[in-house]
Amino acid sequence: MLCQTTKRLYKTCLVDGGRTCHRVDPRSALSQTFSAVRSDVTAGDLHDGPFSLIVHGRRETFLLVQFVDSGQVVEPDLLRAGAMQMQTPIHSYLFNSSGLLLLANTTATSSLKARGMTDLANMQLADLLIEEGRRQPDAAEQALHSILVDKQPAYRITLRNRGRSILFEMWWAEDLVLLEPAVLVNSFDITSQKEVEQQLEDAKRQLLIQNEHLELRNVQLEEVHEATCQEKARLLEEQQGLQDRLKKALELHLHPKTSVDTATVADKIISMFDDMLQGKVIEMADVLELRNAANGAKDLRQPVNFQEQLMHRSGLSQDVGASMIELLQGDSHSSARRWASSMSSKRTVERLRPRRSTMDAVPSLHRNDISIAPTPRITSDEPEDAIVQVDRPLVPELEQLLQAASDTSSFQFDMFQLCKASINKPLSALGFFVLSGSGLLQMFNIPEQKLLNLLSRIEEGYPDNPYHNRVHAASVFHMMHLLIHNGLIQQGVLDGITMIGCYLAALCHDYDHSGFNNDYLIKTRNPLAITYNDISPNENHHVAGAYTMLMSSPDYYFSKDMAVEDRNILRAAMIELVLATDMKKHFSVLSQFQMIKPTGPASSQPDGHGHISASLGDLAAQQKMLIAQVALKCADLGHLASQHELHRRWVDALTEEFFRQGDQERAKGMHVSPLMDRNETAGLIKSQVGFFEIVALPLFKQYVELLPMAQPVLDAVKANYQYWHHVHHLHDGCSKDV
Repeated sequence: MLCQTTKRLYKTCLVDGGRTCHRVDPRSALSQTFSAVRSDVTAGDLHDGPFSLIVHGRRETFLLVQFVDSGQVVEPDLLRAGAMQMQTPIHSYLFNSSGLLLLANTTATSSLKARGMTDLANMQLADLLIEEGRRQPDAAEQALHSILVDKQPAYRITLRNRGRSILFEMWWAEDLVLLEPAVLVNSFDITSQKEVEQQLEDAKRQLLIQNEHLELRNVQLEEVHEATCQEKARLLEEQQGLQDRLKKALELHLHPKTSVDTATVADKIISMFDDMLQGKVIEMADVLELRNAANGAKDLRQPVNFQEQLMHRSGLSQDVGASMIELLQGDSHSSARRWASSMSSKRTVERLRPRRSTMDAVPSLHRNDISIAPTPRITSDEPEDAIVQVDRPLVPELEQLLQAASDTSSFQFDMFQLCKASINKPLSALGFFVLSGSGLLQMFNIPEQKLLNLLSRIEEGYPDNPYHNRVHAASVFHMMHLLIHNGLIQQGVLDGITMIGCYLAALCHDYDHSGFNNDYLIKTRNPLAITYNDISPNENHHVAGAYTMLMSSPDYYFSKDMAVEDRNILRAAMIELVLATDMKKHFSVLSQFQMIKPTGPASSQPDGHGHISASLGDLAAQQKMLIAQVALKCADLGHLASQHELHRRWVDALTEEFFRQGDQERAKGMHVSPLMDRNETAGLIKSQVGFFEIVALPLFKQYVELLPMAQPVLDAVKANYQYWHHVHHLHDGCSKDV
């Protein structure tokens, strides 16, 4: 009847000594299952539909068979709780009220079988409670009574067996199958637990000991680390000291420090203020010394006791020291007195000569009034204005040279080659090529033809002096072009109109130069010295003469149609730039330049030489102009950064120009200026070394510190200085041998 009614039966739980049998199809196990059932199951207990057969009892002899509707869903939490109970490592047992074992979890079953207790179906609670190998029925009875009768919430008993103490904990429970009271028992091996605890305690103690050792070792390592750091710091300091000594030794070899202190009074005052702001102690003696220097200084922007230093403490010869004084300071009054003294021996002769008018006695500036042999010019059959027309095509050689000259990535160029290729017009050729391609003409609506006319006229205004000629002007323009595109633009120093001013200032900075320095013009009462009150007569004339020529004809006056503000800025820039090239203002300009500090953020992109340049764009306009002035000063001395052969050629040209001035001074009965006597050439090498050390190297170094993209220029200057320094030592050695 069961087989006919049941469509599908599942044997879900068959307990056999704590083991759960797997699910089987009841149709294959139905005969053996019902042959063992001894409960009175009737057909009425069966329900139509799917059933599950749950069998509880002993192996092969079942105590109970219960049919449950398999359509009912068992709570998942109950299944999980049963799985947890069966798999826990704690020994757990369930006994009925008579003390008969109903269920033991997997851990407990394995332990019992390991001790030889195989008949788990008939196991009593007394069989579990063993003390020294003997069953304890009384203890079992007492436990059952306490839990089931006395209703104690828990009962504990500790028994010792085989040298181990076992703790039994018991609670009241319910047999959910028979719905009868039961006792849940958990057993704990206290000895093992104590052993584990002792092991843990020993391990903990060992860890503490190890930790103490580690802490001690850590302290030792920290001491070693600190000592190592101190030793490292000492070695680094020693290394730095050795590097400094090596650097100083190299500097002394390549750039021996002179005993000349070129710091101005203003520099020293500002330096003292900086020390005070940094909290440094200022000695009263230093304050008094600086106070006395300031009181005795005619110009706070000039070095203290510069003349005395050069003449007595610099190690320079008298003539070299005197030439440096005349170049960089030049007291016009004392110079005049020296000139008057040099003329006193000729007064008797002068009285016997026919007297001339006062104006006739003033030496003229113009070239045709001074006996100077012109330097050889590059001759050609072409007329003077051969390249004046804008649309005239360039010959390939000239175009290649102009391309090379305008390349801002290279600081080396032979301007003499361009002079030859351009038929003695290097200034107008290079000037027009650069400016017409700069975009500035379009920006300010400058007509190309007017610009070319102006450039040609400026070039014609350069005499054929050995040094201050059109080739020199083109070289200065070229170097200024390189400096503009290697720092001045990138760091925000120049705007468009100021850039035009820089280019034009370079073009006309020596316009109509007579070949004589300012001291000569002042001593001879030249009209330019009279006109400009002995203040930078050459430089004032260069910019004034160029501007006069610019405005003299509509063919040249390219800036006439500019906005008034732009015209004013352009003129002011040209004046300030050209006047700053007077070497008498060198220390004043350089002293102010040293005070400039970048205010803008550094560029995130390195320049072509690996430098990260700080922006100068937020500086005041006057500070930007000061930077441009120093740039033009560097460009004016640009031949110091030329390749050695070209540099030496320029030095020879300048020396010849000096000698020609000396010839004129001798012819006029004047005292020949230092290093301008062609009969005394021994001081030439020393003068070059002194000029590099006192003027050139400090100038270029300070410029590169602020505008590091110009580093190749400084490197080239150092290379030429090294050459002169080497020659100087060779010359001294030969002199000593003689």
